[in-house]
Amino acid sequence: MNILRQFLQILRRPPRTAVPVHQPPTAPDHLTASSQLSTHDPKGRARLALLARFTKPSELAPPDIKQEWLARLGVPYDNVIRAFVSSRFLRQTTLTEQANLLLVPDLKRLLKQAGLKVSGTKPELIDRLSQQAYDQLAPALRPLPDRYVCTDAGGAEARRYTDEFAARELQAKRASFDALQSGKPDLACRLKSDLDAWSPYHHSNPLAVSDSPLDLLTTILRLDLPPAIAPPPGAALACRLKAAAAWQSLWGRLDDALELAGVDAPVTVRYENDIVLNQIESQAICHMELERYRASPDIISAVEIMGAEDSCPACERLAKRSFRLPDVPALPYHRCTNDMGCRCCYAPVVR
Repeated sequence: MNILRQFLQILRRPPRTAVPVHQPPTAPDHLTASSQLSTHDPKGRARLALLARFTKPSELAPPDIKQEWLARLGVPYDNVIRAFVSSRFLRQTTLTEQANLLLVPDLKRLLKQAGLKVSGTKPELIDRLSQQAYDQLAPALRPLPDRYVCTDAGGAEARRYTDEFAARELQAKRASFDALQSGKPDLACRLKSDLDAWSPYHHSNPLAVSDSPLDLLTTILRLDLPPAIAPPPGAALACRLKAAAAWQSLWGRLDDALELAGVDAPVTVRYENDIVLNQIESQAICHMELERYRASPDIISAVEIMGAEDSCPACERLAKRSFRLPDVPALPYHRCTNDMGCRCCYAPVVR
């Protein structure tokens, strides 16, 4: 009776539903410019950015980099590479392309081990190298050179992406400089972040200088520049220099910053123009640090000046000295005579 009751209970149970097994997403076997390689779609831009890495013979990414690409592509890295090859956007490099990546001493070692003549120019050595000898001997030299390169069709698709990125980047750079010159650092930061969001691969200067890039740019624009950097009368010049220094902090492109600011001739007799921009950025960073220290008098009792290895005599006299918070001298030190500018920094003295 108990057995019959158990049997009836089993029959009354609802049927079990199959638990779906998670399958990793896969890339399509063929990629086309209209559907899978669109610059209007983030995944499409990611695939185009990956394809652009192979405009020159390049090796496949190591496992950790492949994992980073997975978040951008939405599918495994190797799946996309196979789809590129299947769509004839990528091909394996030829023997000549592989051998061109080797140095002449390596080529001669390959030829010598194969029992072939080792004299001649690099093109002659490559012509003399057979595929069989290369495949057998190259792994003994070092890891094989990169294996894949864009076909003509793949190169055209990659250029479509890189050309559009270059146009967007140029527009964002000019607009962000204009924003900084107009005293709008928040707009400049937004223009830079919008470009980084558009591109899954190109991220120029992630602003490691400061945890709060907007604060740094705002501080730079509000600085009163010392006469050593912007000698009076120089209100318009000082505005351009501060905008250029803030722009350099945002983008990390010194030459472009000076070009956008229209600064060709030397600003001062004392420093080169690139050092002037670095000194402005250093002045802002030191100012922000000192403000943080002064806001924590219950933790920080004093501030010590740390000099560089090649400090000038004036900076050496400051080095290793401690100052009370109200009496800390401003950095960069105005009496510094180093041709590279003052590189002193603050170090807090904790209670």
